[in-house]
Amino acid sequence: MLVDDDQDDIDLFAEALREVDDQIILVTAYNGQQALDLLLQERAKPDHIFLDINMPIMNGIECLEQLNKRKKFPPPIVTIYSTSGKDSKTYDHCIRLGARFLTKPTSFLGLIKAIQQHILPVSTTSS
Repeated sequence: MLVDDDQDDIDLFAEALREVDDQIILVTAYNGQQALDLLLQERAKPDHIFLDINMPIMNGIECLEQLNKRKKFPPPIVTIYSTSGKDSKTYDHCIRLGARFLTKPTSFLGLIKAIQQHILPVSTTSS
């Protein structure tokens, strides 16, 4: 699942994900509230959630806090995926809530590599 309010970022992520593995199904939401609704209604059961920080209605940090309160088993892996750098206060808060952190890469190839590192099993990416 990708939660991001920027359609260009969604399109680029979807294209990069297809390059990594065209069998992966991408579910998108445009804000944290929409993502929570999909998850709580069980219309989406992602293995991994990439969550932007700056979004309207419910931002990524608020969504992460709600996800943390409503843990399901097995919980999805959550990666904060944002243009915001690793501001120590935000980064530390996300890590405390159990999320990973990824600054959006500046190139398409960088995005492909980042997706590979974050979603593929360690044994696949370490060879």
